[in-house]
Amino acid sequence: MGRSQNPTDIYRRATKKRQLLKNKKNRITARDDKIAREGDLSTIEASIASLTTKKSYQNNYLDNIDTRKLERLEKELRIVKEATAARIEAAQLKREEEEARLKEICATKEGVEELNKEKFKYAGKASVYYDEVLNPFGAPPPGKPMIYWRRGGGTTMNKREAIVVEEEQEKVEEERKEEVVVGQKRRMEEEQDGNEGNQDSKMDHLKMESKAPPPPPPPPMQQPPPPPPPRHGLPHPPPRGPPPSFPPPPPPPPHGQPPLPHNASMPPPPPPFSAPPSPPPLPPNQPPPPPPPSTNLPPLPPPPSSS
Repeated sequence: MGRSQNPTDIYRRATKKRQLLKNKKNRITARDDKIAREGDLSTIEASIASLTTKKSYQNNYLDNIDTRKLERLEKELRIVKEATAARIEAAQLKREEEEARLKEICATKEGVEELNKEKFKYAGKASVYYDEVLNPFGAPPPGKPMIYWRRGGGTTMNKREAIVVEEEQEKVEEERKEEVVVGQKRRMEEEQDGNEGNQDSKMDHLKMESKAPPPPPPPPMQQPPPPPPPRHGLPHPPPRGPPPSFPPPPPPPPHGQPPLPHNASMPPPPPPFSAPPSPPPLPPNQPPPPPPPSTNLPPLPPPPSSS
């Protein structure tokens, strides 16, 4: 079945074909522009030499993929060479234009001063070659590099680290003055805060004293603890005073006398010794009574011997 001969379909197919060709052309152009900007001539030449050697070893034969790759590399080599030549030509043209402009500017004194201001706008007093009369722009001598004063001492060739010594000294002095002023303000604020804090603490102390509850009453006097209960039914001895006196224990039974039974009570103790009554006092002017007769008896005879 052949294609439709509808004019609408024919127009649509033609439009699609033109769009595909346009997209392909845009892709090739974008790739060529990228190669012209970033292409490396030595890398492309090395790839071409590798494929050429491979072709020579295969009797001047390459498959379809290698053939297309070699064609693309040759095209890229041509593009890179043309872009390099164009850049060199543009740089040469720009340099010639700059030289012509400099010649025109240097023809007058005002132009030279303007050129120096533009060229050494980052130098000036920051340059080590600066002189207010002889070298107001701080330009280096012919053949010498541009050198600047460095922050913290020393010199540097980096203009980002350059400083103006006089301005730096002024800044340091201003910062020092600001630090002194800030320190004084901080001390005054601390003193004020301390005074306010002392007053607040005194007021709080007075308020707490006024709101404080009355002191508690003194604790009652503690009484001595009662004596412990009597043990074994006997009364407890008094806590104070001399120790109680008890009668002496009865003498042991004589030898050969049987002991008392277990349940027998102890015999009563003998009566306590009492001194004989003293004689009544004699009346005055009366002679004393005669002494009692002697009661000295003769000694007893010794007992008879058992032998």
